[in-house]
Amino acid sequence: MRRTIFFLMAMMGSVLGLQGSASADLFLQLSDNSGGNSGNLTTTGALLTFSGTVGNFAVTLTAVTSNNASTGSTLNITNLSVALKSGATLVSGGDKITINAAGTNFSLPVGPTLNLASSGTATFTAPTSGDNMTYQSFLNTSNTSTVGAGTPSASFTLTSTGGNQSLATPTSNVAATGRSGNYAMSSITTVTITSLANPSETIDTTGAAIATAVPEPSTMAIAGLGALGMIGYGIRRRKGA
Repeated sequence: MRRTIFFLMAMMGSVLGLQGSASADLFLQLSDNSGGNSGNLTTTGALLTFSGTVGNFAVTLTAVTSNNASTGSTLNITNLSVALKSGATLVSGGDKITINAAGTNFSLPVGPTLNLASSGTATFTAPTSGDNMTYQSFLNTSNTSTVGAGTPSASFTLTSTGGNQSLATPTSNVAATGRSGNYAMSSITTVTITSLANPSETIDTTGAAIATAVPEPSTMAIAGLGALGMIGYGIRRRKGA
C-alpha cells in the first residue's frame, strides 16, 4: 500500500509540475515621442534595472522575472518612476514614454495550456488631469523576445482626474494558446504627461504579467486518485489499530 501511495504522489508531482524554478532572460527598451531611446538593454538573469534620461523624461525602473511551478511565472515592471526632466519640451498631444519589456525561456508551470493574467497600479503626484498610464502583456509560445508577439491580455489605462491619487486595475485573464516547450512573455507600458504646468509631477507605476497552468482533465483525475489513495490508506490504518 505504501508503494502505491508513493507512486501516486510522484505521479501527482510530475503532472502538476511541482518542479524547481529556473531563470528567464530579460530585454528592455525605452523610447519617447521626442525621439529619445535607451537602446536595447539585456541580461541573462532575472533582474534588470534602468536609471537615466530618455528624451524628455527622467526614468527609473526595475524589471524582474520569476519562473515558478506553483504560483505561476511572472514578468514584472516594478518601481517605474517617470517625471519630465529639467528643460523638457511638450510634444503635441503630450509627452509619452514607452517601456517595452520581454522575458524569454520561461519553462514553468508545465502543461499544454496557460492562462495569462495582467494587473497594474499608478500613483500620480502633482499631476495634470488626463495624465495616464497604459499597460498590456503578451504570451508568446515561440519563445522570442519580440515585444507584442503572441496572445495578448486586455489592455488597461489608468488616468488621473487631477490631484494626488493612487489607482489600480482588477486582474484581467485570457486563455493562451497551447504550448509544447519554453515560452516568452512581454509587456508594453506607456506613460503620458500632457502639460508642463507641474514641473514636480511624478507618475509611479507597476505592471505584472502572470502565466499559470490550466488544469487538464487527466491532471484532475490523477490528483483525485492520489487523494482517494491517501483516504483509503487512512481508513485501513484505523481499522487495523
